[in-house]
Amino acid sequence: MWILSRDTVGDPWRRPTQLADVFFPFCMDWSPDGSALVCDNQREDPVLVSSRSGRMLRSDLLTGSRLSGVFGNARYSRDGRAIYMGGTGRDGRQGVWMIPVAGGPARLVVAFDDPALVGSPWLSVGPDRLYLTVSQYESDIWVANLHW
Repeated sequence: MWILSRDTVGDPWRRPTQLADVFFPFCMDWSPDGSALVCDNQREDPVLVSSRSGRMLRSDLLTGSRLSGVFGNARYSRDGRAIYMGGTGRDGRQGVWMIPVAGGPARLVVAFDDPALVGSPWLSVGPDRLYLTVSQYESDIWVANLHW
């Protein structure tokens, strides 16, 4: 994977920067300051990669946060200090977890504990909300207020 950049539309492209020496099938989100990407590296443990140097910044998001599995997309928090991602805790609880970028245990912020709803790990972070896709087979639309 390579990063191409330029100052403005119409300017020439700068020399490409290669991201690390491993293959990432897709990167899921840019940090708010543009300095890093969270990427899927074909294992269950996503990695953080520097967008400037192309080096891996952290490869222990799963093990370092004490999760037994992660799934779906990953999204940075507004301030860039955490990553939200669907996952399974070591105790078996599933939901959306907040994983500190600097390290430490993850915190469950949305539990997938209602059997009538099918939780989806597809989420996005808005200016003041966390948006999560869920399925409920008796209705087309579900809206929930989350306090996080």
